[in-house]
Amino acid sequence: GTVLVVTADHGEEFWEHDYRGHGKNLYNGSVRVPLLLHYPQGIRRSRVIEENAGHVDVLPTVCELAGAAVPPQAEGLGLLKAARGDSAYLRGRPLYLYVDRGRFQFQAVVRDNWKWIANRSNGREFLFDLKADPREQNNLALREEFAAIRAELRDSYLSFVGRSRRYDAVRIRMELTPERIRELKTLGYLD
Repeated sequence: GTVLVVTADHGEEFWEHDYRGHGKNLYNGSVRVPLLLHYPQGIRRSRVIEENAGHVDVLPTVCELAGAAVPPQAEGLGLLKAARGDSAYLRGRPLYLYVDRGRFQFQAVVRDNWKWIANRSNGREFLFDLKADPREQNNLALREEFAAIRAELRDSYLSFVGRSRRYDAVRIRMELTPERIRELKTLGYLD
């Protein structure tokens, strides 16, 4: 059978947090995207998975559906069990995000209903209870009663960075026509 996976690489901000476009922050408008799986032979009912999932989960999920071994370097979790109704194994699992585009430098952790964001450009931290505040309008980071969860998520991110694999960046030089530059600016890929 055919497996159909529909997702997006990013969302778009429309001034919700004083940003327009994408790739400039880690608020939900920029990073929360749909992930739709269609595989009639393996998933019989439509289901919304409330727990957090990420792009790192796509490869292991497709491997599960194909009956193939998940490559050892894959960092995500297969979602087939969750798609069939048992998503408890996804609870408590952190998802790590970052953006590093010149003056836009953010790090974040999403775990269950909590989201911690650090703006490395200015040192500000944000903490949101996504269940109570899905639009990320009420920053709880400076409230004393949330200091423990803020520190726990920050430490989780630092631990993740410490154990992450390192890859050498390869830069290539590209010659772009003025028309291509205009198109990329219109799409938000160039400032």
